[in-house]
Order: sequence, then C-alpha cells, then structure tokens
Amino acid sequence: MKTKLFILALLGAMAVGCGETHCPAFPDYLADYYPYQKGDTLLFVNQNHDTISFTVIEASSSKEYFQKYCAKCMCNPPTFLFRASLTNQCTHMQGVIYAGHKASMSTSRIEFDLGNCYFDATTFTSSSLILDIGREKDPFDSKNNALFGETVVLKNLENTDKQISRVVIVKGKGIVEFYDQKYNFLWECIRK
Repeated sequence: MKTKLFILALLGAMAVGCGETHCPAFPDYLADYYPYQKGDTLLFVNQNHDTISFTVIEASSSKEYFQKYCAKCMCNPPTFLFRASLTNQCTHMQGVIYAGHKASMSTSRIEFDLGNCYFDATTFTSSSLILDIGREKDPFDSKNNALFGETVVLKNLENTDKQISRVVIVKGKGIVEFYDQKYNFLWECIRK
C-alpha cells in the first residue's frame, strides 16, 4: 500500500512538473541594427582612400519553438546573426543581437566581432565588442523598438589591445564605421 501511494505521489508530482516552455522568435524589428541579407556587399573606405569589401554570407534569426520539459529548462536566447567575409575568407565580420528573455535567463545585448588577418596575415587576432543592456527593457514590447537606442557605439572598455576599438551602428543603416587602432584607420561604410 505504501509503495502504491509513493508511486501515485511520484507520478502526480511528475505530471505537475511536466509541461512546455514557449521559446519566442527573435523580434524582427531588432534586426534593423544589422539590416543585412545574404549576398549584400559592405564597402568601407579609410582616410587613405583604401577600401575593403565584405560579402554577407549569412543573415538569420531564431524562430519560435516550444520545448517540452519535466524539469526546469531554459530556452536558447532569441538571436539574430549576420556573418560577412572578405574574398580571402581569412577575415570575417560578424554581428549578433540577443533579445533577452525570461525563459532563457539571458540579457539583451549586441555584439560585433572582426576576426582578422585583413592586412597582416600573421596576425589572426579577433576584436569582439559587446554592449549589454541587461534586463531593463523588454525586447518583446513594441514600445522598445529602439532597444539599444538609434545609434549604438561599441567601445573597447577592457583596456586590452583589441585591434578594433570602436564600432558605430545606426538603426536602419547597420555598421557605419569602425576604428582600427593598430593602423589608425577609421573605416567608414560607403555602400551597403
């Protein structure tokens, strides 16, 4: 009798603890910070009139899904990712936006990464810059359509020797400039 009661109690507890977690899609309006599609060309020029051209090879966002669980589980944070490369494939430019969500226990943030050997083939350094705004604003609330502001400035705040020390992103335009402190170049986007 005790065994049957124990099994019934266990099954009841499992039934109450089982369910489904809604994992939302990435809010489309946030992709305006990186408004790129596969095949787009990002052309940058510096003060010496040198140019570099990146081709977008990927631009995608996470879709909505439901996750079944019988214990506490987390969703992956809703994300948007774009990846672009130079023709030599050695250098990549990447941007990621995370829409913080309570089911993923994540914060909203925007990232830029330039893994490069774009001038110096012996230097395969990566410059990652991140702006984390925390959980202050709900990215799924339409009133927060400029979640990171109209203009985002990502800076190297870690006092490290990252080659790329500043990136400026404008909502609806994307990356408008980035500063290469190694060569003292300000690269400005002249075509998307």
